[in-house]
Amino acid sequence: MAKYGIIRMQKFHKDAILGIQKHNQREGENSKNKDIDLNRTMLNYDLVNEDKIKYHEEIKKMTATRVKRKIRNDAVLVAEFFVSASPEYMHAMSPDEQRKYFEASLDHIAGKYGQQNILYAVVHNDEATPHMHVGFVPITE
Repeated sequence: MAKYGIIRMQKFHKDAILGIQKHNQREGENSKNKDIDLNRTMLNYDLVNEDKIKYHEEIKKMTATRVKRKIRNDAVLVAEFFVSASPEYMHAMSPDEQRKYFEASLDHIAGKYGQQNILYAVVHNDEATPHMHVGFVPITE
């Protein structure tokens, strides 16, 4: 079977941020995602934040000092990378190897888009294939 890496990027506006936070941090009891195994949710972790954060509050903090003008209502507030690999590849790795895979992916993304712009890097081990959501606030000079 083929082994391949997966990365995709999606942009999110103001109205989607709370939903992304709830999904990533597994907030609320009733998820529409039937692939989530709640018995394994405790295996999830964030490579950037030790505790859960409020995405809107953190975005405001990040932009308050670094953005000099008013942010447009239709602005992209978070761009998110989804990082994974083929199920065969991911399941052949130990948890430590998977963590190193995700850390290397985060390092690459942070190097390209700025460590100061990274909002979260949540690894989900409670779904069929381990994967990571890396969100960054697209602040440029």
